[in-house]
Amino acid sequence: MLVNNSLFHLYTEKISSLPEHISKKNLLRPDFLLEKENGMEISYGPFDYLNPEAKIVKVGITPGWSQMMLSYAQARDSLRQGNSAEEICYQAKKQASLAGPIRVNMIRMMDEIGISQKLGLVSSQQY
Repeated sequence: MLVNNSLFHLYTEKISSLPEHISKKNLLRPDFLLEKENGMEISYGPFDYLNPEAKIVKVGITPGWSQMMLSYAQARDSLRQGNSAEEICYQAKKQASLAGPIRVNMIRMMDEIGISQKLGLVSSQQY
């Protein structure tokens, strides 16, 4: 389900026009910038999907570069395939959430605090 007040529709054309190989330069553009204050910047990322059947919620400040680039690449490809906004945001989040170097550390931390046991899993990696 798309989050209420999703901004995705404001960025579809920009995302669709991203090159095949996305770099930080492609994403650190004024047209993706949401806010800038006291040397901090917040840019849009296509993470507008919420899983209404989620059993746990992980809250973080922002995705890292690995996740950001993966989410934009997935969103770009899904847009070009003509998928719905909800499907695009779902696929982008699925592809990029906890991807890259952070994944191993996050799985280890979740297992150490017992999340896998609460969900009846051998490891949080299964989730």
